[in-house]
Amino acid sequence: MTHTTTPDDLLAPLVPDVFAQRLVELGVPHGWIDDVLRHAAGLTEPRREHLRACAAVLDGLAGGTAGMPEYPSGPAAGLDFVVLFAGLLPRLRRLEALRRVDPLITAATVADLGRHLAVHRGRHGTLGFDEQQWFGLHITGQLHQVGRLQFQRLTAGTAAAEVGAAGGKVTPEDVVLSVHIPRFLGPMSPAACDAAIARAHGFFAQHFPADRITAAVCWSWLLDPQLDERLPHSNIAAFQHRFTPMGSPRVDDRAPLNFGFVRPDLPLDEQPRSTSLERTVLDVLQDGGHWHIGAGWFPW
Repeated sequence: MTHTTTPDDLLAPLVPDVFAQRLVELGVPHGWIDDVLRHAAGLTEPRREHLRACAAVLDGLAGGTAGMPEYPSGPAAGLDFVVLFAGLLPRLRRLEALRRVDPLITAATVADLGRHLAVHRGRHGTLGFDEQQWFGLHITGQLHQVGRLQFQRLTAGTAAAEVGAAGGKVTPEDVVLSVHIPRFLGPMSPAACDAAIARAHGFFAQHFPADRITAAVCWSWLLDPQLDERLPHSNIAAFQHRFTPMGSPRVDDRAPLNFGFVRPDLPLDEQPRSTSLERTVLDVLQDGGHWHIGAGWFPW
């Protein structure tokens, strides 16, 4: 069954009241909705045509486990993609209705767009959006927020070898769930993570019964073993303990700055030190150390 985008899907957001309501559902703060409406009204035909080309790419990914989109080159950028995603909301709703997904799950998932608008505003002081690849997972139904965590369906692929080397049994034909930790949802307490994982077991068994899910995986700087050593009683350490490490951590000093600080490009001595995590990240870097992207898995 196909879920192609009709011309109406992309034109309907330009009707102000329809567009505004969709922006609310995408988590756009109310104070910015008029700005996005003005941006949409000013789109030239070449930019709209490029958005239609991007929509065609997303159509090909809808409902699968294909990963992030590769959009065609063209003039669309930033808030143009907010217009695109508002236009594609009806298609996502149809897809999720066929799966019988609770609309509240869909609503929580797509509200992630507003989260990234807030990050952009904090970093640059302007209304903007630069996470169009990432949000392509949400709008094509590849990723769902279930409680405190987000779960992305993907084929095992190369992860099968890493999981297998760590003692798991995953074949390239299996589906694995990549676990992500969204911002601005309070502490990632063990109880909240337990509840999200338990709920996700039922969610995927009910709505994706054809998937043979054998493992959950995570690639994140939050799995850097230094965090367990330096913050042994923290929520992050408890989260790490859910996973069996796989592969070798790779150096990435930018990740903790990008995900842990509002202004990651500020000099280290100007960054805030208001939390134990902030102090730990900065202490390692200022002492000449490095942070890493770790990887881990647990059986599903």
